[in-house]
Amino acid sequence: MVKTHRTKKSYFINNFKLSILSLFILIITVSCSSDDDDASQELYSSEDLTILHNNSSKAWKLEAYYIDYNSKQKSEQNDCLVDDIYTFKPDGIIEVAAGLENCYYGDNEIAEAEYSFYEDEGRLYITIIKRRSN
Repeated sequence: MVKTHRTKKSYFINNFKLSILSLFILIITVSCSSDDDDASQELYSSEDLTILHNNSSKAWKLEAYYIDYNSKQKSEQNDCLVDDIYTFKPDGIIEVAAGLENCYYGDNEIAEAEYSFYEDEGRLYITIIKRRSN
């Protein structure tokens, strides 16, 4: 019984970490300009979105992953996130090609991602999930 308890606890902790990671990525993606203020937040159009996926697919890499963008304090997970390649497609799918450094699960880690564009609001949201593959 003790082994089962540890497995459930480990599963909970890993899922909690993934949720926190997804939340941080979403926050950084939505508010990543150094000159942000409430009155001048940049809004995106459909034309801007085509730059992201190039009407077919387009690959991108992160330059850095910050805990706090304003202070330029990088996250402990910076190395494992910036070596991934994110390929954006017009249908809202992002293919993630894992780099050499994994965040949590070593060779058993996989990542999935998607984006949602709300044209009437001019907002783009990206969700990235990393999990264990068995």
